[in-house]
Amino acid sequence: RGDIEVRDVRNGAIQHFPGHGLHPSVICSDPNGDRIASGNIEGFVKIWDISGRGEVASFKLGERAIMAIAWPRDGTRIFASVQGDPVLHILDAGSEAGKWSEKFPAGN
Repeated sequence: RGDIEVRDVRNGAIQHFPGHGLHPSVICSDPNGDRIASGNIEGFVKIWDISGRGEVASFKLGERAIMAIAWPRDGTRIFASVQGDPVLHILDAGSEAGKWSEKFPAGN
């Protein structure tokens, strides 16, 4: 099952975010703690609003597992890497969540 669960460490409350597809492989919180990004073994990266809105964006980066996700401090982009793909994917996570920003081949 591909659900994401987030536990609030202050009060123990658990939020469920269903619908990721097959097994999530990586998850990361944005710098403000308002959203999470998750990647799965099918090559999807999803952005979730943890205040209750659920999924706000979805990106298909390939057919292999998402291996790493990182948010820069400004929280407007997501950096992601795909297994066996020598490209750094930079995704727009700001006000136009769901749109691609850029792709950079490794070594550039």
